[in-house]
Amino acid sequence: IATLREFLSNIPKDKVKEVCIDLKEGLKKLAEDLFPQAQVVADAFHVIADANKRMDEARRIEQDIYQKRKVKIPKKIFLVGREKLSEKNRQKVDDLLDKYPTLQGFYWTKEKIRELYRQTDREEATKLLDNIIFNLKAADDAELIRWGNTLKRWREPVLNYFHNRTTNGYTEGCNTKIKMLKRISYGLRNVEVYWRKMLLGFIPSREYFHPI
Repeated sequence: IATLREFLSNIPKDKVKEVCIDLKEGLKKLAEDLFPQAQVVADAFHVIADANKRMDEARRIEQDIYQKRKVKIPKKIFLVGREKLSEKNRQKVDDLLDKYPTLQGFYWTKEKIRELYRQTDREEATKLLDNIIFNLKAADDAELIRWGNTLKRWREPVLNYFHNRTTNGYTEGCNTKIKMLKRISYGLRNVEVYWRKMLLGFIPSREYFHPI
């Protein structure tokens, strides 16, 4: 955070209109401190990824602790969006939720968050998000209540997405490419060679250039 603060402090505050981040409180506080006029946007991918993580954690607790690993509760079928499932697999999910009711609240919330990002405007998204938070905070499960508190703290950054639908997908793509270049290089000891190779990896391919 200190390194990031030093780097971002060189950017004029009035030039930044939006800051898109993942769900880390330290980044949120840093963005609000350095760019008080900018809107903080919670990256949609990370909000959905967080929902999937919580859903899978609930599945593992049910399987490993409550069922003492005597049964195998499938993972993937709970993480795939319901709209993408076949009728057969939807019925399978419903049967599993009936069998393991502790998973119902997590699955409902995960699907509602996916639905949230299909809304056409902020007003509709606000109604849906407030409904999600209300139901989570009224739940009997402590983990669901904590999830509701998290979404309440991040309510504005989540809803700010619907102004310009800003994501940090491009930045994440750059990070992935850099990691790939490091891996296929089997490590780089020299810093100058490292950054030169990374820059070389981002040069457009020849097909983007017009022949002379």
